[in-house]
Amino acid sequence: MRDLDFVPTDVIIDDISSDGCRLSAVHGLAPRDRISIGLPGFGMMTADVIWAGDGSAGIRFNAPLGPYDIAGIRAADTVIAAPFPACAAPRTESARVEGWSLSKRARSLVISAAALAAWALGAGGAWLGIRLAGFF
Repeated sequence: MRDLDFVPTDVIIDDISSDGCRLSAVHGLAPRDRISIGLPGFGMMTADVIWAGDGSAGIRFNAPLGPYDIAGIRAADTVIAAPFPACAAPRTESARVEGWSLSKRARSLVISAAALAAWALGAGGAWLGIRLAGFF
């Protein structure tokens, strides 16, 4: 499971239906939280927390699952078959990756500018090569 900050937390899916599921071994969830959850044999789904308490939570998927999807999820092996801790380890500042922190728009602008510069250098080099070869 991942919260809005994309922090991963291991959870156990106790019960699943087409509209949602009950999770165990959760910590820090509150009603109306938005999460994404990896369903074994299916993939990631976004969901909203409906209720939470005593290490469990009920979530509602943002898109319903079909009967074949549910059967596949129930039949799939999990990545790790072991009891999970009741809560995730807290994040520390030392775990942060140092470096630039750009918004999506700024990253797009940087990538676009770099691509435009590469094309300009390539076109300029081709023009210079043609001029030096004496074609015009």
